[in-house]
Amino acid sequence: MGLRLACALALVCVVPHVALAEEPSPQQKIALTAKPSVVRVWGAYIADFEFEGQKFQEAIGGTGTGFFITADGFVATNAHVVSDIYGGDDRAKKELTDTAQREIYTQYRDVLTRMTDAQLERVMAGLHLVKLDRRAYIVLENGDRLDYEIKQTG
Repeated sequence: MGLRLACALALVCVVPHVALAEEPSPQQKIALTAKPSVVRVWGAYIADFEFEGQKFQEAIGGTGTGFFITADGFVATNAHVVSDIYGGDDRAKKELTDTAQREIYTQYRDVLTRMTDAQLERVMAGLHLVKLDRRAYIVLENGDRLDYEIKQTG
């Protein structure tokens, strides 16, 4: 063991290697200049549900990149990144509840397909939205989070 260590040290001492960095390309210079203006945009809802004593979560929305377009804080991003936030809480609740019901139906398909519409409706009435968490913020390069308000979409 001692011999191997001595050889490794000898190699490091005998064969020094100096890495020379190349000058950044014009594209790399642009990227380095623009990087502080690029942000991560979150636009999502997370819902906690309870059904038959079991708790589970559903989510809609997502994340994408954006960039500052004005010095006073306007950020541009793709519309699909914030479309679920733009729809508002009521639409999100409906979409999340529909998703939860589909998941329940898929999980208990064998039993539920044998029920009448009235029975199925009573079973699904047992689905309760416990909590709705809206996540609408940007993450700056340094990790700071800032809430946002959508001014325009199209």
